[in-house]
Amino acid sequence: MLNYILHDVTWSKAPVCYLEDLYVVGEMRGQGIGRALIENLTSRGREAGWHRIYWTTARDNTKAQILYDKISDRTGWVLYDIDLPHTDRA
Repeated sequence: MLNYILHDVTWSKAPVCYLEDLYVVGEMRGQGIGRALIENLTSRGREAGWHRIYWTTARDNTKAQILYDKISDRTGWVLYDIDLPHTDRA
């Protein structure tokens, strides 16, 4: 399964693609499915003229990072989150 979001950015006229989620069932991992999904998305992006594709992964997701390091470059960016807990307004 692969979910992605196209969005505008201020420094490019072309959209960028955030690869929001990539999931392969455990027993199917290591068979090239994740790579094939990313390569398909990359082909679609090239054909459509996207500026880039980017994603994040957990620091301890070392198995996925082996694939990611083969097909892309690590950036120097650090990710920050502010969680906004849901509160019901009555």
